[in-house]
Amino acid sequence: MPAGAPEWETLKTKMRPGDELRAYSSPDESWENLAGRAGIALIRNGRVIDDILTVMN
Repeated sequence: MPAGAPEWETLKTKMRPGDELRAYSSPDESWENLAGRAGIALIRNGRVIDDILTVMN
């Protein structure tokens, strides 16, 4: 995803001090079954606040 992508800009506006960004990916089996997903999640206090889907098959 390009650095200036609208989804990325929106996610950045939601960030607060102490938040984390984590990359995620579904298990290998989901990719093999054409149901894989990967992206970046915004985590606050151990909970997903928002995410961006970057790859899907």
